[in-house]
Amino acid sequence: MSKIEELDYEKDYQEFWKEIVENEDGTLDIEQVKKELSDFKYFIVNIPKSYDNITDGYISKHMTNIRHIIDRVNKRIEDSYNKGYNDALEEFKQSLE
Repeated sequence: MSKIEELDYEKDYQEFWKEIVENEDGTLDIEQVKKELSDFKYFIVNIPKSYDNITDGYISKHMTNIRHIIDRVNKRIEDSYNKGYNDALEEFKQSLE
């Protein structure tokens, strides 16, 4: 089963989109659909750029599970901290010589 198939699109529509994109009589508000699709396009184009940046180039797919993004960012923070700590420790050791 693909990532897309795992999503419950009917439930998502009923719980999230229906009130946004339907008129009171249940017909689609095509202008609102166009606006929502335009917003969605913005995210599809820009999320990969954001993911790429915050994960140091490791992740750039917009449908990546958020857990992988968080883990990669946490690793980047940890690596940065460790590098700074080790650099400071090395400078301190050299100052004692």
